[in-house]
Amino acid sequence: MATLGTYYLNAPSLVTATSVYTDAALTTVAPDGFYSDTANVRELVSGVFTNVFYSCSGCPAPCNSVGNNFTETGDKIYYMTKKVGGTILDTGAIIIEINYYANEVPVGFNFIYNNVNYQSFSSQNFGLLQPSSINDDFIFVGDTTYDCGITSNTYNASVYTYDPVNNVFVSVGASRVIYVPVSAVQITPGSPGKLVMVIPKPTASPDFVGCQIVLLCTSARDFDVIVNCPAALPSFTSTEGYDVDIDACGAGTFQTYYSADVNGNTSSGGFLGLYDWVFYDSFGQTVLPDGFYRSPSVNIPDSLFEVQDGIIISFGGCSSYPTWTIDYQVENAILGGCNPTIVNLFLEISQPPSPSYVNVNFPSTGSVLVPEGITHIQLRAEYDNGFVSCGSQFKMVIERNGIIIASKTYTPIDGVYEYLDVDINLDNDAVIYGYITLA
Repeated sequence: MATLGTYYLNAPSLVTATSVYTDAALTTVAPDGFYSDTANVRELVSGVFTNVFYSCSGCPAPCNSVGNNFTETGDKIYYMTKKVGGTILDTGAIIIEINYYANEVPVGFNFIYNNVNYQSFSSQNFGLLQPSSINDDFIFVGDTTYDCGITSNTYNASVYTYDPVNNVFVSVGASRVIYVPVSAVQITPGSPGKLVMVIPKPTASPDFVGCQIVLLCTSARDFDVIVNCPAALPSFTSTEGYDVDIDACGAGTFQTYYSADVNGNTSSGGFLGLYDWVFYDSFGQTVLPDGFYRSPSVNIPDSLFEVQDGIIISFGGCSSYPTWTIDYQVENAILGGCNPTIVNLFLEISQPPSPSYVNVNFPSTGSVLVPEGITHIQLRAEYDNGFVSCGSQFKMVIERNGIIIASKTYTPIDGVYEYLDVDINLDNDAVIYGYITLA
C-alpha cells in the first residue's frame, strides 16, 4: 500500500532525477522502492533511480506483435513501459523488433529488464550492432545517408511518456541532457533492415520492460518498435561447435539449440537464416560459442553455419557427413475380412525441416542412408470406405528394432488422413516398422 511523504529530488522532476532524498540538503538517500509524483513512477535501487519508469496515465501497455509507430522529429526522448506477464506461463525470450519504413535517421534505443540495460541488435543487413562501451546509455542505429551529425554532440531532449489508454506520448514538461559518444553510434552504410533484440525472461517477474527511444535529428523518420510477449525460442538439432568446418562435417547432430529469427523462419518450422541469433537455451540467456556447426536446419545445398558473437555470420557445405543405414518396412497388418480400404499408407523418415530421406507407400521394405542425429518418423494413413467392421477403431504403430516407440488409436473417417509422429535418436542398422492394425 502506498504511503505519502515529503522527499527531495536532485533534479527539477521525478522523470529527470537520478536519486531521491529525505532531506532538503540532499545528504540522506531515501529507502529503495517505488516513488511516484502522481503522474509517473520510478524505482530506486541502491540509492539510484533505474531507467524503468512510466506514466501513471495508463501505466504499462501490454506486450504484443503490434508496434508503436514513430514519425516525430527531435530533440525528444520517449519513455514507455511494456507489460510482459507475471505468471509462470509468461517466460521465454522477449523479442524486440525495430522496423524502419522510411528515412532511417539515427535513433537511440535502450531497453531495461530486471535492472539490466539491453542495447545489442542483430541487423537484417549487417549483423551484430552494439555499443563498443558498456557504459553507454543508448545505442544509435540508422543509415549513414540520413545522419544529421549526432556523434560527439550534446542535446537537450524534451521528455515524453506513453499513455496507452489514448495511444499517445505526453510531454512531462521536463528535459534530459543527452551526449552521443562515438562508441554508441552504430549506424550502417546502408539500411540496417529489421533490427532484432533478445531479452531473456526465465522467471515470472519482473513483469515489465522499460523502453527508451531517443530522436535527435530534425528530419522526418518512420519506424515501429515492437515488444513481443515472452515465448520459448524454437529449437533445432546440430553438432557441437568446432574451430574448423571440416570437423563439424564429420560430427553427429546430437545437440539441441535454439534460435531467434532475423532472416530465418525457424519459428514457423523453416530454416536458419543469416544473422539469426543462436542460443544454448530457450530463454535466450546464453549465446552459442564462436565456431562452425552442422545442422539439418540449414537450407540445402548448404549444411554448415558459422557463429560469431552469438549470431550466424555465414553458411557453407560439406562434401560428406556421417550417415547410418536404416532398414524400414510399412504395411497394413489388418488381415482377412476385417481388412479396411486404405488408399494411402506412408512411412516417412526425415530430419525436419529438411526434405524426407524416405517416403514410401505400403507394402514396402528397403533401406536408406540418413545423417546421424535425431530423426523424425511419421506414419500416416487415409481410410476410404469399404471397411468390414471387426471393431470401430484402428491402431497405428511404429516399432524400432521390434520395440514399440509410438502408437495411436483412432476411429477412421472416410477421406481423412491420420498421423503418428515420433522423434528418436536412431542407431546404425536400426529397423523401423510402421503398420496399421485393429485396436
